[in-house]
Amino acid sequence: MQSPAGVVAIARHVKPGYEAAFEEAVRGVILAASTFPLVAPVNGGIL
Repeated sequence: MQSPAGVVAIARHVKPGYEAAFEEAVRGVILAASTFPLVAPVNGGIL
């Protein structure tokens, strides 16, 4: 039996001046997550 699909949504407030560093960190998290089976950014995911 397969596990049901899931969705994770995270909201963050980024301090002014740290936007670029935050975006880079998010890219790293998405790239790492995409190495796991069946995990990939969809509809608006950034890479």
